[in-house]
Amino acid sequence: MAVCAFCNTRIVFGGRRVGEQVFCNAHCLLNGRAQMVVTDQASVVDLREAVRELRDALLVLAEEVEQQQTTIGETAERLDFAERALAQIRNATLPEPPAS
Repeated sequence: MAVCAFCNTRIVFGGRRVGEQVFCNAHCLLNGRAQMVVTDQASVVDLREAVRELRDALLVLAEEVEQQQTTIGETAERLDFAERALAQIRNATLPEPPAS
């Protein structure tokens, strides 16, 4: 025994079938289809909102990564400068202390 997809009435004979759903009469068929369209549109709106939120989150993440890359690049330049300065200090010959 089928059950109406809109009003949940048991259908003994007949009914109108749309895909896997069965409706007890034309009134329920129209209302059920309208409800499905509204639900589908709400799903599309929810999906679009989720995509927007993900896009915004990705933009923020990309900006953070770019800032970190800049910071890493600046840090690498400072380390390179410090290493060169240290190498120069190590290679420099120190003057002999004066004899007393």
